[in-house]
Amino acid sequence: MRKVAFVTGGSRGIGRAVVRHLAAEGCAVGIDYLQARDQALALERELREQGFECLAVQGDVSDREAVTAAIRQVEEAFGPVSVLVNNAGIAGQRQFQDLTDLDWRRFFAVNLDGAFYAIQAVLPHMLHEKRGAIVNVSSIWGLRGASCEVAYSASKAALIGLTRSLAMELAPSNIRVNCVAPGVIHTDMVEVLGAETLADLADQTHGPAGHAGGGGRRRGLPGRGRRRLHHRAGPHRRRRVYPVGAWGCMRRTSFSLKRKGSKETFYSETTFRWDLIETEMKNKRTHKQNGVLR
Repeated sequence: MRKVAFVTGGSRGIGRAVVRHLAAEGCAVGIDYLQARDQALALERELREQGFECLAVQGDVSDREAVTAAIRQVEEAFGPVSVLVNNAGIAGQRQFQDLTDLDWRRFFAVNLDGAFYAIQAVLPHMLHEKRGAIVNVSSIWGLRGASCEVAYSASKAALIGLTRSLAMELAPSNIRVNCVAPGVIHTDMVEVLGAETLADLADQTHGPAGHAGGGGRRRGLPGRGRRRLHHRAGPHRRRRVYPVGAWGCMRRTSFSLKRKGSKETFYSETTFRWDLIETEMKNKRTHKQNGVLR
C-alpha cells in the first residue's frame, strides 16, 4: 500500500535529500517550504519527471493554521499522511545575554512548536488506523549543548523530550515516533557560518562536516542521512526513540523501548524496559476503569 509522507522544510538541505529518498521508496510526498518557493517547485518538477508523486506546498510551521492547511492540501491530493518528517528548523549564534524575547520565542516556535502543530494535524488519522511513523529531526546540540547557541540547543533538546514521551504514549497505537540528531551537515543553514566557525564545530564534533548531496561514507552527508531518516520510519522500527548522529559526527546514543528478552543491541545511555512500561500502562487503565484517578 502506498504511503503518503509530509516533510517540513523539504525544499533544501537534509529535507530535500529525505524527500528524494522517500519518493524513490514509493511514497507520495508533500514538500513543505516557507520561502524557498523556486527550489521547492524545481524539486517537485524533478521528481514528477521521474514518475514520482509529489506536491510542493507553502506553510509556516510556526503557524498552526498554515501548517495544517499545507498538510490538508497534500491529503486532498494523495490521501491521509502516514509518514511525517519534522525537519524544518532555524539556527543562529548569539551570546545568551543578547537574546531577546522575540529571538527566544522564534527558535521555539519553529523548532518545537512546528513539530507539535504538524503532529497534531496528522495524528487523528494515524490513531484511527493504528499505524504511522513520525520522525523528528533534532541536533547534536540538543544532546550536548553549544556555546552561543543556547536557544537553538534548548529548542532541539525539547524536541528530543517530546519524541521520548510521545513514543511511549503512542506505542500502544502502533505509531512509531523516532528522533535523529545530526552532527554538522553542509547545508544552507551552516554555509553562512564561515570557515573559522566550521573548523571549531569540526573540533567539537570530532570530524569535518560533509558535503551536501554526496553518497560516500563521509560525515554529515544529507545524501546518507536521508537513509537513516527513512530507516527510522520503517515498519520494523516500533516503540523506539533514536537520537542518532550523522556518520560519526557525534557519539551514537539510543533510547530504546524494547521488550524483555530482545536480542537487539544498541549503543545506549538509557534503556527503558517496554515490559515495565506496558505493565504501568495496564495498571493505569485498570485504575481508570475502577474510577480511581492517578
